[in-house]
Amino acid sequence: LSPDGFIAKILFLGKIFPNLADAQAVFSPVMQGSTNIMAILIVFLVARNLAIFFKQDDLLCGLTSIGAFFIVYTPYTVVDNASYMTIKFLGAQGLFVAIIVAIITGEVFSRLARSPRLMIKMPDQVPPAVARSFKVLIPVIIITILFSVINYLITLIAPEGLNDLVYTVIQAPLKDMGTNVFSVIIIGLVSNLLWVLGIHGPNTVAAIRDTIFTEPNLDNLSYVAQHGSAWGAPYPATWAGLNDGFANYGGSGMTLGLLIAIFIASRRADYRDIAKLSLAPGIFNINEPVIFGLPIVLNPIMVIPFIITPAINTLIGY
Repeated sequence: LSPDGFIAKILFLGKIFPNLADAQAVFSPVMQGSTNIMAILIVFLVARNLAIFFKQDDLLCGLTSIGAFFIVYTPYTVVDNASYMTIKFLGAQGLFVAIIVAIITGEVFSRLARSPRLMIKMPDQVPPAVARSFKVLIPVIIITILFSVINYLITLIAPEGLNDLVYTVIQAPLKDMGTNVFSVIIIGLVSNLLWVLGIHGPNTVAAIRDTIFTEPNLDNLSYVAQHGSAWGAPYPATWAGLNDGFANYGGSGMTLGLLIAIFIASRRADYRDIAKLSLAPGIFNINEPVIFGLPIVLNPIMVIPFIITPAINTLIGY
């Protein structure tokens, strides 16, 4: 919560809590241990639950999946003989790759671990924890080699790694769109569809969105400064004017309406609990708790209104 932010100003939080900046410094790093490492948590949990489903060693499967994720992660950057790794794809932006890696690891691990030929059986005198590790050592080695080969092949066409390749492929078709209502709708549809796949949609299309709409926004601003009104502005269809103004209530997919519907009609206790936790951040267009809590990600039913409703509202706003 910024001391100079909108909420702090209207609620006079700076006067009520003079040490608000210190509190921000204390609590802001919480994100580094939660949402900013979401991809690591997801890659572990998805692979682990797959192993549980197949009745295999879930802990070692989850740990193997984390290793596989970092094998195909964005390469290290060396500066002054020191290696640095970007944390850009450890959060929501890396979820798509994390889910794919976890599914592949969970499926391959579970099938290989069932094969008696690939099991290493240790003598009874060996401690159980050590014997457990050796039992699935060969599947772990095979998965590690598999992802190493995949990573090598990927770096031949995308030196920055798999995550960067995914975002480049998604962004490329959007670059040549003009400034009109259809470009707003298409970018919005792509952004929301990416959320459904576990990819941070707004961050993915941000560069393309800014490229298309920054200059028209400046032209509109200049027009307003000269004429004192936005009526007759040269570019009536911009992202900020249409999407932010009409199609983003509660965040991507307009999930504020979904929360209200849950409070009114839903009898599911888990939905109502998530709605209670999500209402306050949803008012400020923060809806990751809804997207990943219900979830909307990979949900074939909720994906329909999540994608279509903002497009309809954009047309209404236009």
